[in-house]
Amino acid sequence: MKYFSWILVCLGFTFLAKAAPQDWTLRLEQAFKKGTNSEKQYQELGLPYIDWLLTQGADANIAMLPTLQKNDVDLLKLLLRFHADPNKLIGDLNTVFYATYYRAENSIPVLIAAGAEACSGSAKGRNVLETALSQKLSIPTISLFASRCSQFLSMSNVLFFQATLHPESLNVLEVLGNAGMQIEFEFLQQIRNGSITLARSLLPFYRDLNFQDSQGKTALHYLLGKGDSWFEITQGLLKKGASVEISEKSVFNLVLENNDLRDAKIILPYFTLEQSTTAFKKLMTEKNPFADPTYDFIADLVKAGVNPNTPRPDGKTLMDLAGNNLQYINLARRLGAGQNK
Repeated sequence: MKYFSWILVCLGFTFLAKAAPQDWTLRLEQAFKKGTNSEKQYQELGLPYIDWLLTQGADANIAMLPTLQKNDVDLLKLLLRFHADPNKLIGDLNTVFYATYYRAENSIPVLIAAGAEACSGSAKGRNVLETALSQKLSIPTISLFASRCSQFLSMSNVLFFQATLHPESLNVLEVLGNAGMQIEFEFLQQIRNGSITLARSLLPFYRDLNFQDSQGKTALHYLLGKGDSWFEITQGLLKKGASVEISEKSVFNLVLENNDLRDAKIILPYFTLEQSTTAFKKLMTEKNPFADPTYDFIADLVKAGVNPNTPRPDGKTLMDLAGNNLQYINLARRLGAGQNK
């Protein structure tokens, strides 16, 4: 029965060759147009009909557009076997961009393997990576373009926006981050916006730890006062090596000025002993060292290694500042002040 069917197919092809005009390219083009005789024959005979037309001399390029629109990989491989140009322009778009736009994901690696230019763009300035994101293509396809087309990663603001709209946005951001996309500005933006989930997802790819925006602020500046829910991100930056002394208005100075015990406890472990000693002197000079929450901050500085007998610039120590106030004297002694260190 199988051989009988093939005999009928071959007889059908022979009849076509005798009965139809020899414009094989036109027949191939019409095979994808509804209502034509060639389209009916394609529907009846399938891929062998296209193979036969190509064998007769039809131009394989004529069928590239409908093949990509259908995402028909078997047909695409057949066209390429008959010398279809993998870089053929369809309008002003090459085949890979066209396949990306039409979401023909299975066709993309076949085209690239055949020599198609992967990193293409359109006359309107869009590129395949941006288009893959906007068309919400799969992670493997986005990863393919991100790894091959590093020149497009500089469009971080556009790519980031498209990535956040993707159903698998966190996985997409991971792909783009691993590929080398600069996400520093977007990271600061998410902190300003209070988008903790996105900020957390970007943290592993935050490479320039001391990146400053146009106001000279780093991520740590924007994290001050954000609250306990942002502790993980703040600590993550500090552990990776973010500086507390960047810019004229450093995080170090802001914490001291704000007298924010919560922020102080977060960044204090990353103070050097010199910074801790400077903070100790500053608090004794500008604040009442025995009032809450300054006293707690000073106690933490002493635990971090600061000598409680360290004088402020005018030479006065904690015991000097306690004067005759018994409560203050006891608080100073609790920190070890007045004892030999």
